[in-house]
Amino acid sequence: MQQSPPPCLVLRHGIWSIPNILCAEIIPTSIHDLCIAICALTFWIGDIIITYAFLVMLSSVRFAGIFEIHVVGCIVPGYLFT
Repeated sequence: MQQSPPPCLVLRHGIWSIPNILCAEIIPTSIHDLCIAICALTFWIGDIIITYAFLVMLSSVRFAGIFEIHVVGCIVPGYLFT
């Protein structure tokens, strides 16, 4: 039986492509390289935070609690931005 990825990884791959697209499309070419570097650094820092937060949440609220946090994190922005 194959397990699905943890909810935090699904959330990361769904949301974090937007800043990369914005950096590629709307930033002037004179500072494009710096912006992409800052965007990549932000991705790495976010990945580290998500990884350690997942382990802490797993020991305290288990998978059900993590899934509920993921659901709230997906529904609330949906109501705010639609």
